[in-house]
Amino acid sequence: MINWTTEQLAHRERLRPYAEELGADHAEWDHREEFPREKWEVLRKTDLLRLPFEREWGGLGEDLTTTMCVLEELGRSCRDAGLNFSASTQIVSVGVPLQRFGSRELKERYLPGIVDGSLICAHAITEPDHGSDVLNITTTAVRDGDHYVIDGGKKFITNAPVADVFLLYVRTGGAGNPWD
Repeated sequence: MINWTTEQLAHRERLRPYAEELGADHAEWDHREEFPREKWEVLRKTDLLRLPFEREWGGLGEDLTTTMCVLEELGRSCRDAGLNFSASTQIVSVGVPLQRFGSRELKERYLPGIVDGSLICAHAITEPDHGSDVLNITTTAVRDGDHYVIDGGKKFITNAPVADVFLLYVRTGGAGNPWD
């Protein structure tokens, strides 16, 4: 068991008043196959999406352990698993990699909207023959001047129908380390 700090627990507590509203009617949203934009707006108010991002981009500058502490609370208290997964995708699968590995230009263009939730993110990892095993993806990106040529396909793209920003996971290196 992790012993959360007082500050981490305070972040969790700030999320709790929103849990019932975030989880309400989740089965109806699923049945209609709709993204709950109204709930996304509520989620934006919680500051969860801001946690692990640098203040320069509108974030709160917290570490990933603190973010995981609050995401754990979201999973525990909010019954809408789809909304929970969308929030995790926004933060962990798109925002954090962009902040860590993206160019200055990409950060300036996308991070403020990712951090405040005005942009919704999608990540494209899953492939028809390899599932979501990132170390064995076969989609490649080969530099061609100032651009990349992408070769391959993805099967399931989280948040694709509602996303404003897509992060495509590809192999740029040869065998062994896919990111050489």
